[in-house]
Amino acid sequence: MRVVAQQPRRIKVSELNVSNIATIEERVFVLHSILDKGYYCQKNAELPNTIDVYIPGDAPDELSDFDFFYDNLASKQLNEFHNLDKNRRGELFVQWRRELDNEVYQTIYGDFTKGLRDGENNNCGNALPFCASQSYNFAAGVNAGDLGTNIDPYYCPGSPPGQDNCLYTTPNPAFYYMRIQTPGELDIYMYSNPSVDIDFDCWGPFSDINLACNQLSCSNLVDCSYSTASTEHCHIYNAQVGEYYILLITNYSNQTCNINFSNTTTGAGAASTDCTIVTDCSNTGPYCVGETIQLTINSVLGATYHWTGPSGSGFSSNLQNPTISNCTMADAGTYMCTVTVGGQSTFATTQVEIYPNPVANFTATTVCQGQTTQFTSTSTTNPAGSGGVYDITSYQWNFGDGQTGTGPNPSHTYAHGGDYQVTLSISTGNGLCTDQITMAVHVIPPLNVQITVDGNTEICDGESVTLHAEFDSVNLHYVAPGDILCTDGTIVKLSAWPVAGKTPKGIVFYVDNTDSHGWAVSLSSSGSLQWGTTTNAYGPTYSSWRDAIRDFAGSANTQRIKVSTSSSSHPAAWNPIFSQGWYLPSIGQLNVLFGELVAVNASLNRVGGSQITDSASSTSTNGNNYLWSSTEKSASSAYALEVLDGQIGGITKSNSTSGVVRAVIDF
Repeated sequence: MRVVAQQPRRIKVSELNVSNIATIEERVFVLHSILDKGYYCQKNAELPNTIDVYIPGDAPDELSDFDFFYDNLASKQLNEFHNLDKNRRGELFVQWRRELDNEVYQTIYGDFTKGLRDGENNNCGNALPFCASQSYNFAAGVNAGDLGTNIDPYYCPGSPPGQDNCLYTTPNPAFYYMRIQTPGELDIYMYSNPSVDIDFDCWGPFSDINLACNQLSCSNLVDCSYSTASTEHCHIYNAQVGEYYILLITNYSNQTCNINFSNTTTGAGAASTDCTIVTDCSNTGPYCVGETIQLTINSVLGATYHWTGPSGSGFSSNLQNPTISNCTMADAGTYMCTVTVGGQSTFATTQVEIYPNPVANFTATTVCQGQTTQFTSTSTTNPAGSGGVYDITSYQWNFGDGQTGTGPNPSHTYAHGGDYQVTLSISTGNGLCTDQITMAVHVIPPLNVQITVDGNTEICDGESVTLHAEFDSVNLHYVAPGDILCTDGTIVKLSAWPVAGKTPKGIVFYVDNTDSHGWAVSLSSSGSLQWGTTTNAYGPTYSSWRDAIRDFAGSANTQRIKVSTSSSSHPAAWNPIFSQGWYLPSIGQLNVLFGELVAVNASLNRVGGSQITDSASSTSTNGNNYLWSSTEKSASSAYALEVLDGQIGGITKSNSTSGVVRAVIDF
């Protein structure tokens, strides 16, 4: 009979999380001490950085109190380990690391690997270029990972000659590389501030920096140090033109500090490095058409710069950091900067992205309450184009009733009739360039009709009866700012325009509270017209102007000017066609008009009218003076009607440029 020995039962006594043990040296020491005591360790299958600690079922009683053992280990034995010589600690670390189960070691090393992923130049593949003629300063990493231990190319027993194994550990690594410009010797001096323990490795030479990281080995380790000092010297002898060298600096102390390094070799036989390798150019984009492109490249001592733009742009500059104002789509593409130092040149490129500005617009169907309104985006881009960067990437709708939507052509059902201010917001470049438009959308409310009969409701064949229809008091127009006044007196919503057979006359900018009377502004200015050349023309004929321009009596105001003056002295007052109802607006009407410019200009744009601008000149009250600028509100055509309390008033002009006049109309 074959007898199989029964394995002793194991009992878990702890789940040890090693995250609070700062260095890989300390973690290996702790694991070695636990195993050496007779415990058994295994990776925890669920918790990161955690080791399950077991004792055999027949273990002596002294092992059952793991907490007591571990407290003594952390408080006493770990301090004794720290007091050993640094290189002795490194030797023990290498020995104990090799005794650990690999799965257990990877568990206690895993967060160091993550620290490397989170850093910038803490692995060879992300090494930063180094110009030895300049002094470098960087904030050393703390708890920023470890490259792995007792492995080639960082740990190299007996290499280079005269060094003791070099880097047993590589905490908080930072990689740099350099290229030799003139042959000779380099002495790279490193120090920390404040003074804490730092170490280094240096490899080379390499002919191709793109292959160098795969060629690191103990055989090409040029110099290294694992001392306890806060200063180090890396010596490179007989460096030749074009050779690359890679430098690794570590913050062994794991304490906050800055590390400085530079070449201190001078005089005959001193090598120099190629500073053009540190070129790195960029831009502040992406951009919208019309914005300013900012090109930048890092400063190189003694360098000259030359920029060229993409084919067809015609751009070139010898500035280090040039700008391109009011950019167009033609300015998009690859920009190259050539950096020249001491007769040697290198180049760097940066890609500039430019997106067209979106121009929001839409139409909407006019439906009855309860029916679905269909919205259709007619938005474009400026400049126009199709596909790629010209795509409108976002459509956001606010339907004006608390509901929203997305996409170019959504539909929406309103619960009630009336006018809704609908806003469409669009963007290009994934939200970079934006525009929006707000327009009134009309939903026809239900029309309640009651029919009554005069006389009998029952009649004989051949008799007649009179029927009466009574309607609820409902405004069928729901006129609002931005609506289009047509020449036949009808009102059309912007969302429904164009309408066959309708000709625009003006744009509504005010409706009174009865919804039956309002004002519209003309589609364009009346041309380049002077108010007149007379200044301070006060007199009794202007006695009623003050009240006219202070309130909303625009028509009466214009009529008073016309009656009191002549076309030769004040042609602007004569320009509106009184037979059609047009006149000059009052100051009160102007204030209302400029409060509705968004809606008015949207409609003017749709029907082909000219936009009303709102710039430096203003309509305001200044002390006892009431000033009325032209309805174009432009600083270059600021002609004013001025009235002083206690006097009468007059028409003045601020400069020699003719003003433009926009008329209004009652409807």
